Amino acid sequence: MRTPTLPLRAETETGSSGFTLVEMLAVLFIIALVSGVAVMGLSRRGDRASVAAIAAETASRARNARDLAVRTGRDTLLVVDLAARTISTRPSSRPVVIPKDVALEVEASAAERISASELGVRFFPGGASTGATIRVGPRRGAHEIRINWFTGRVVVVPPAS
Repeated sequence: MRTPTLPLRAETETGSSGFTLVEMLAVLFIIALVSGVAVMGLSRRGDRASVAAIAAETASRARNARDLAVRTGRDTLLVVDLAARTISTRPSSRPVVIPKDVALEVEASAAERISASELGVRFFPGGASTGATIRVGPRRGAHEIRINWFTGRVVVVPPAS
């Protein structure tokens, strides 16, 4: 038995089917525009993620410095070098390096000035510290690492959305 099929082209159709060159170019332009906007959005999100990672690593170093002071019974110093753009723990640790395009500020009333560009936050064996606020990131979107002077507690405060 034979199944009836439709012809490839209707006999009443006039002209050709398909898209014109102008229509194809318009679609390609729209696709390029949408993908460009998507890439820009992803790169901004990546910058925010890297600043958040720097803030988390800095907070982790501060918590480790406090824990070391409590565990060993000796003062431990968290050093912020504004010129070298590093944050490290003394006696010794691998520093957190802050990229040049990320702002770095330290606000501390009782911080120790080690040199012209270095400030230190001291953690004591009882858990207390000299306290500080370290800001990492752009002015309006900076993450704050707050070190409480009384308890030595370290908290990361993300920027307000």
